[in-house]
Amino acid sequence: MLEKLKEVDPVMAQRWHPNDVRKIRRSLEVWLQTGRKASDVYAEQEARRAGINTPVNGSQPASAENSTEKEASPSTQVDAEINVPEAQPSLLRFPILILWPHVPRPILAARLDTRVDKMVQAGLLSEAKSLHTSSRRISAETGTPVDETRGIYAAVGYKEFLPYLNALAAQSSTTTSPPDINSTTITTSSTATNIQALATEGTELTKGATRRYAKSQLRWIRIKLAHALEQANSAAASTPQANTATMYILDASDPSPPTWSATVLAPAVRYTTAFLASTTLPDPQTEAGALGPEFASTLQPLRALEDDRDAGTWQVRTCDVCGVSAAGEEEWKRHLASGRHRRAVAGKLKREAWESRKAAGGGGEVKRGSDSGSGSERVGERNVVDVAKDV
Repeated sequence: MLEKLKEVDPVMAQRWHPNDVRKIRRSLEVWLQTGRKASDVYAEQEARRAGINTPVNGSQPASAENSTEKEASPSTQVDAEINVPEAQPSLLRFPILILWPHVPRPILAARLDTRVDKMVQAGLLSEAKSLHTSSRRISAETGTPVDETRGIYAAVGYKEFLPYLNALAAQSSTTTSPPDINSTTITTSSTATNIQALATEGTELTKGATRRYAKSQLRWIRIKLAHALEQANSAAASTPQANTATMYILDASDPSPPTWSATVLAPAVRYTTAFLASTTLPDPQTEAGALGPEFASTLQPLRALEDDRDAGTWQVRTCDVCGVSAAGEEEWKRHLASGRHRRAVAGKLKREAWESRKAAGGGGEVKRGSDSGSGSERVGERNVVDVAKDV
């Protein structure tokens, strides 16, 4: 799919990581459904947000005449499908108060792991097995495999258990067949042990996926939501009596009733009471600072990703040496500085040197301990560093 996207919309292809199948597919769907590049559609949406009625690549600007047409244009249909309105007002319609119960990452990770364990005890594997059985039945009835990369099949807690579910299905089909005395398959006890190991592995994978999902939610708040609130408040600063948005972060580290009442409920009631009474609210950043550095820094908008996208520098690059894809400038720099990349570069240089000597008739042998050999190795070391910086 990525290769096809490179053909029809290279801008979007450069934006998505090769493993981000759902976003790659969505960009292709926009092109197939509308005949337009997703990058052009998104550029028009950004222009409308900024109040600019400028067409992209020859598209016709909106007008009073065609805005009343009953049939929606392909671009409008795409806007609706991806939940992006045609225009965003510069000012808020109502004053907004957001209360954000936050848990520091180490505490949250342990809490999420415990949650997954409780879900498994409450019957998660039975639900996953039922869904897997339904998928196999539909595939058998229609003759077409169910796409398990979309919809409910992409939910956390299903795909992580697929090896376990497939092993269960294979065991079930084996037990319903007549026994074969010449069979070399593993014993029933060994099979049960392996299946249990797959269930344990699926549980650990589910925990990891849950932690990553929580991290993505945190990034959404710090990048998308905080950035939108900041823009709205900036626009309101120059307008008398304009509505503003305020977000407070609350310490939800300890869920025990006494502590929760003191760190979450009490400040939430205090902020809400002042908000409803239209009295002056305390500064959110000062309040966060009183909770500690973790909360003060978390409340600040995360700008690295937004700045990369706004500057047009956001892109996915693939290392020719390692085959690793990196999204964004910072991730790319980390890869170039990693030990994995430097070892791969060193190995490539050694292979190239060996092939060069072999082609020259040297048989590809490396003489160690000699002056020439030592000098070659020293040159090679310098080349490794230089190449690692330049790749």
